[in-house]
Amino acid sequence: MFHKILLSLALLCSIGFASLKQQTTTLRNVSSDTATINIGNLTIGQTGVIVHNFDETKSIIIADFEVVSSSPQNSKVKFEYKNFENKVAIPTPNLTVKSGDTAILNHMYNTSILIAPNYESFSLVQKNFLSQNFIHSDIFAAYLKSIGEPVPSKEEFKEFCDINNIGTIFFVINSRVYVVDSKTFVILEEYKVKKETSDENMTPFYTNIKDIKLGFLNFGNSSIENYTNYYSQLIGI
Repeated sequence: MFHKILLSLALLCSIGFASLKQQTTTLRNVSSDTATINIGNLTIGQTGVIVHNFDETKSIIIADFEVVSSSPQNSKVKFEYKNFENKVAIPTPNLTVKSGDTAILNHMYNTSILIAPNYESFSLVQKNFLSQNFIHSDIFAAYLKSIGEPVPSKEEFKEFCDINNIGTIFFVINSRVYVVDSKTFVILEEYKVKKETSDENMTPFYTNIKDIKLGFLNFGNSSIENYTNYYSQLIGI
């Protein structure tokens, strides 16, 4: 029998005053790979996208960015042009970032994976973050099974999130929920989980997918020995 966990709605720590809410602003002071946005008090490593608007109805994402410094008034971002997979014979855009382009901070942050040690904690966090679109951990587990990787590294998380347009990962670890950017693995927010008794943990995390085995050509661990220790080290807490 799994033990119940109660989520405290009080925010323990909002690192760098980060918010999961998407915000839109205009780029200024653009150089070869940096620019300024007029949103301050951001977390170093927060991410977003840069959009070029052709007119009122047509636009396209041309670059990703991450916050590299922040003051109370504004923030400096570093951008990298997106790689377009041209699977069909159509032209791809050849646009450069310019002052006046649109920056969308926290792009896709409302779409997340939830990594939890058991069903009770998984279900409770879902119920307390109703505005989040949680991709079920079974889908990620099925992906790990397909590539023969029972111990997910940062690279597996990042690749899966990139393929599926997932902006954040929620990790339930040792009485807390850590919200992590899926590109930079920076901790954006931290919430307290009030538990009555110790957890019974599943590995690699709560999922209905069974027998995720190490692939023949993969040379790593075949399982996670300790859920708390592994994910604590993965996100650097």
